[in-house]
This record gives sequence, C-alpha cells and structure tokens, in this order.
Amino acid sequence: MRKLLLLLLSLVISAAAQTTTTPYFNFNIPAYGTPNWNILYNANLSSLDSLLYANGCSTKNGCSLYLIATNFPGGDIGAQVNNAAATCTSGRQCHIIIPPMARAAITTPIVFVANETVECPRIGAIDNSAGSDPYTNLTYFGSDTAITMPTANGRLIGCDLLLGPSVTNGIWMGSASAVLNAYSNHVEDASVRGGGTGTTLVNISCPNAACEDNNLINSRLSDFIGVAVGTSYSNDTHLYNNTVYGRHVGNTTSTSLLIDSQAGGVNVDGFIGGSSGLHGMVVRHTLGGLYPTFGFINNFECDIASSDCIVFDSTLRSANIGYTCNDCWAAGAGGAGIHIAGGSNITIGAGSIIRVNAQDGILIDGGAEVIVKIHDNIIQGNNTSNAGFSGIAIAGHPNGVTITGNVIGNYPEVGGHQQYALKANSDVEGLTFANNNCSNNVVGCANVAAVVSSKLTYFGNINVVAGVSNEPNYFPGTLQAGTITSTGKITANAGIVAGGASVTVTGLSTPTSLAGTTGANGLIVIRDSTLGGNAIFMLDPNTGPQLIGSSNITGITNSGAMSYSSGWRITLSSGATPRTLTWAIFQS
Repeated sequence: MRKLLLLLLSLVISAAAQTTTTPYFNFNIPAYGTPNWNILYNANLSSLDSLLYANGCSTKNGCSLYLIATNFPGGDIGAQVNNAAATCTSGRQCHIIIPPMARAAITTPIVFVANETVECPRIGAIDNSAGSDPYTNLTYFGSDTAITMPTANGRLIGCDLLLGPSVTNGIWMGSASAVLNAYSNHVEDASVRGGGTGTTLVNISCPNAACEDNNLINSRLSDFIGVAVGTSYSNDTHLYNNTVYGRHVGNTTSTSLLIDSQAGGVNVDGFIGGSSGLHGMVVRHTLGGLYPTFGFINNFECDIASSDCIVFDSTLRSANIGYTCNDCWAAGAGGAGIHIAGGSNITIGAGSIIRVNAQDGILIDGGAEVIVKIHDNIIQGNNTSNAGFSGIAIAGHPNGVTITGNVIGNYPEVGGHQQYALKANSDVEGLTFANNNCSNNVVGCANVAAVVSSKLTYFGNINVVAGVSNEPNYFPGTLQAGTITSTGKITANAGIVAGGASVTVTGLSTPTSLAGTTGANGLIVIRDSTLGGNAIFMLDPNTGPQLIGSSNITGITNSGAMSYSSGWRITLSSGATPRTLTWAIFQS
C-alpha cells in the first residue's frame, strides 16, 4: 500500500504538468485513450495498473466507486451511460462520470437503474435568451424523455441539458411503469433549458406506481416556453433553492411550477422565478385521481407573467387542499397577482409581497372556497392598467375569508391606481377585515356594501386621510354586555347602537330620512358605500348636529348635512346619485 501511495503522489506531480482535466480520483487524470493519457500510462500508469487491480480498481474504468462513461461502448453519450450502468453491482451505489468534453448529443435516452449516480462537470448558469445556451454539455432533440429516473436512489449531478422543441420531458423522476416506484431521487446543481410549448423540463410523476421523496436542489431552469417543473401523482416532493427563468422575449405560454392531480406534500423553499410567461405557479386538478393536497410554498417568486402570477384553479372546486404561500412574491403580472378560483384552506401570508400587477393584487372569485386567510402581507400599487381593480377583490360568494394585518395601498411617494384595499363585489359567508393599514388607495379603504352586515366583522383598520383615520368598526349581531367601559371614562349600557342600516340617496339637496332614529342621540358614523369616504357627527335632537373632524364624503362638507324632524335626515349637496350610505348611531 505504501508503494501505491508513493506512485499516486508521483502521478499527481506528472499529471499536473500535462493536463488541466477536472480531477475525479483526487488526482488529475486525462480521458482514457487521449494522447496525454497514453503519455502518462507509458510513463508510470502501466505499473500503477497492476497495483490498482490488486486493490479492486482500474485506471480505465476508474476506481471501484467511479465509471467513466466515455470508456464504454455506444453510439452516443446516452448509450454509453446506459452501458456503464449495466455493469453496476445491484444494491450498491454506482457512480458514473461524464468527463469534460465537447457538447454531446443524447440520441439514446438515459434510463437510470437503482442506486445510479451520473455526474457531469458543474458548469451551468442561467441564460434565458433564446438560442444562446453556451454552458450546455448535453443535448437532446428527440420527442420523448431525455433522462428518466424511474426507480430508487438516483442522483443526477452537475449536468447541463439543452432540449429541442419536440421533447416531452427533459428529466423525469418517475415513469409510466406500474411496477417501478421512484423513491429518493435527486437532481442537484443541474441545468435544463429550452424545449417547446409541450415540454416539461423536470417532471415528477408516477401515475401508475408511487413517487416519494424526489428532490430538485440548487438547480437552474431557463429559456423555456413550456413547463419548468411539473408534479402530479407524487408525495413529499422537495424543490429547494432553484432559479427558474422562462424565455425572456415573446414568452406568453410558460408555467414555472405546475402542481396537478394527486400531488401531495409539495415542499418549496427558494424558487426564484423570472420572465414567468403565462403563470408562475398553477395548482389544479385535471388528471383525475385525488386532488392535490398540502403544499408548503415558501420564498416563491413569480415575476412578469402575462396572465395571473399564482393560480389556484377552478378545477379544485371546494377541495380541502391545505396550501400555504409564505414570503411569496407576485409582481408585474398582466392579470392578478394571486387568483384563488378554487380550493379551500388556503393561506397567503408571512411577509408575501403582491405588487404592481395589472389587475387585482389578490382575486377570490371561485364561489366554492371555504377558509381563505390573507395575513401580514404587503399588497401595493396594483391596478397598473387603471381599469378599476383593487388590492383584494372578492366575487362569487365565497365562504369564510379572513384578511388581517396587511398593508394594502398605493405607494405614498409615487401614488398609483389601486382603487380600494378591499372590494367585495358579492356577499361572503363570513368576512373578517381587521387591523389592516389601508391608507393611500384611490377611493377608500374598503367597499363591503355587498356583504350582509350580520356576516361582516370589520375593525381596527387604519385609513389616514388629512392626518386623521375615521375608519368605522362593524361587528355582526348585537353587542351583549351589561357595561362596556373604555379607559374608565366612557360607560354604555345595553342598547349602545340605535338603528344601523343603509339608505339610498336619490337626489341632491333633498333630505333623506334615517329610519328608526326618533330621539336618537350620540355619535353617528356614516360611510359612502358607492364612492367611498366617511363622516362622523355628534347628534342631539335639541341642539342639532355637529360634524366631528373633517368629512371625506362627497356632498357632506359641514354640519348642515344632518337635520332633525321627527328623526334624523341626511342631505347631500354634490356628487353623483343615487348613492348608498351605511350608518350606525352609538348612544348612551
């Protein structure tokens, strides 16, 4: 053994002077059969061979842990890798090296055996300019799948794969087999690029068997117009620290991440998407089987999609999918930042940023959703199309929407077109809108006139206008308490609210009666549900009304807007009519 170590040391010194080939054996060795290899072999490797063979190794095929793909027969690099894998010992990890070489075409698709590792020089980099791709070391221009990992414990490391326009899959972790289960495969530090509109760069799916614990890690996907990563019929898929850039110019077709039927437990942590094409992420149910469930999406980025950035598709219906999207980014889309058209138990939160999208920041419109929670996000500057869209919009009569702790507005420094922080275009079976900063929207904080008051909880929102926030608070049902005390100064017994309803003003300069207000006194809070704005008056049937602070309701400019004659009346002096005003009187 001492003799072997001394000989290896001399080889390092000799090889370093004659080649810069990447080391695979902890010393530099040229590719087998090249002139430099022959020089080294004649100088000292011939004596090394006998020592290596005695220790179970070969300089031709590498040490027992490594096989050099180009040293095996085959008409292309794909056939050579497959032939190398055919010599692997069953039940042991087999490491196949594709050495540094000119770009090689795969014409025979590579199909992994169990425990196979294929490693290329790690040279990949993002390049989403069509036709450039200078880093590619492997190509596949067929119509099937370039590399399939259909069984267990495969590793594809460092390879950079360029795909032609007719390719189905670049890399497929899984297969159509009914007997092969794809478990614990890894694609690491790899690059896949190109393809056509029908291409999936990395597909993780076992429609007829089981896919479990498959991983895409620290990799780069670029210059695509189809799907970058797709997964269905899989469980516990891990996508960590990947950069995904669609083709930069003329791309309106790609999807960065497509999650379809029976994909369970998708874990995403670090998915940087640019030039997203059509969509950044789509969750849907189009392949039969069970619904996709339990997605943990963290640090996901969608940028510059031509339609909606992140989509929970209507095919999800009201399925309990249990998805979270935390620290997500949805910006620059031609549609909504996040579109929830189906699915239940969906949470958007923990620092997500939804900004400068052409339409609504977040749109909830499927009608069948149950439990959507939006919390602690920044939703700013949406409606860049200036076509009437808001920070958050609701339609279709969904169930159980909670919106809390967000900043929803335009940028104070540069303004914007975002109309409302929240606009409910339909009723909601339970809407909570609380503790949001909703300043700096064009029209107002929220338009919730379509929501039945008994289903609305609305409190603690800040909408600063001219230095003052007059945003009202609404609670469903009746406040039940013997005594309500605030800071020890204000005490009110049961019956704190007198009246509380909405009224339609049909003409200007004409008093409109507020039903049930005979003898009412205290504070009246009025909200313009049509044009937005609020006003607060102190009411006393004997001394008259007094406007508190300033009003930002068009047509209410002073205390003369309220009058008393067997009940309180309101008069608008300007602005469009008809107009709906909601009001409530708080009295002792």
